[in-house]
Amino acid sequence: MSELLPNLEPLAALLGHATPAKADAHALLNAVATAASVDELDEAIGTIVESWRTP
Repeated sequence: MSELLPNLEPLAALLGHATPAKADAHALLNAVATAASVDELDEAIGTIVESWRTP
């Protein structure tokens, strides 16, 4: 699914990991980069979003 974000690697390099928001952005980028299907991507994003709802 990484073809959805052709600038994925440069974007990830710019973000860094300095804040929780940037770490979340990296998690989303990683989900896009590693998902083999739309269903996998949907599941990965759902897991990330669910982690935001859990204190």
